[in-house]
Amino acid sequence: MIEYIIGKYGREQVCNVVRFKTMKTRDAIRDIGFVLGMTCGNVDKIVKLIPDDLKMTVTKAIEQEHQLKELRDSDPQVKE
Repeated sequence: MIEYIIGKYGREQVCNVVRFKTMKTRDAIRDIGFVLGMTCGNVDKIVKLIPDDLKMTVTKAIEQEHQLKELRDSDPQVKE
């Protein structure tokens, strides 16, 4: 699409607009689990252990939630 517009209007007349989005840790973990081929049940088990806070990081979640740390240490796929 961009190439078409550049061809039609010229490179000097076209620009790209980039939009950045902040994802919550829980949403990022869901996406990563999908990419790694994890089952929805396993991903849900992990996500439910992560506090729903926009400023939450994976490191903070592991520090705050003992069960999450145990799951990470016992399951190689979660550790990945």
